Amino acid sequence: MRGLYLLMSISVPDLKHVYFTVAELFEIEKVQKRATKLIMNFKNMSYTDRLQRLNLPTLKYKRLRGDMIEVFKITHEIYDPDVSLKLVYHPNSNTRSNNYKLLNQSFHYDARKYCFSARIVNIWNSLPNDVVDVNNVNQFKARLDKFGCTKM
Repeated sequence: MRGLYLLMSISVPDLKHVYFTVAELFEIEKVQKRATKLIMNFKNMSYTDRLQRLNLPTLKYKRLRGDMIEVFKITHEIYDPDVSLKLVYHPNSNTRSNNYKLLNQSFHYDARKYCFSARIVNIWNSLPNDVVDVNNVNQFKARLDKFGCTKM
């Protein structure tokens, strides 16, 4: 148990509102990989096995999860609609995905291609309706985690 406490104390803090380049994310992930190896019985395990045994998500999943929670708050008007990000809904939302399907727009400049509103559309639209169509944020978080990081 001391190893787990050590891991949590030196692990990367919650970084859901801070955005990094791919190289920086790779470096942060390396820190988490090294920290999980500090636990005696986990040295010879693969990184994914260590994360599963410690019940820790990957940093990529944490970022995706944080993004999906923000989209949920925007689409369900938990934030003030006058000041929150304007997301464009798909006009024919009666498709296979969810009732809050977003329109996937095309962009000409790289700066716009990688911003929040562009990168979340495909992931959000892939979520089933039973995950997205809930009453509050905590239900959404639970269903999102149940849906799983392997499917996002």
